[in-house]
Amino acid sequence: MSLDLYIRGFVQGEGERERFAPAVYLMLDDTLGEYDVETKIGGIDFKALPESPEESGLRPLPELATVIDGIFSPKP
Repeated sequence: MSLDLYIRGFVQGEGERERFAPAVYLMLDDTLGEYDVETKIGGIDFKALPESPEESGLRPLPELATVIDGIFSPKP
């Protein structure tokens, strides 16, 4: 599973990913747990946060663990 993260202040360009990556990976480890980040998430892409995230259908970071758990939970 790949993950697109929309980040306020991120601008696509040289060096931007490297600038944001340490903080993003710490937040993901804190939100999901290091094990889930390493085993359930394949690729992680950074994108600029649109002005109206809710209107774009984006969800806030605190909801990510629930979404991931829903995707990977055993189905009856």
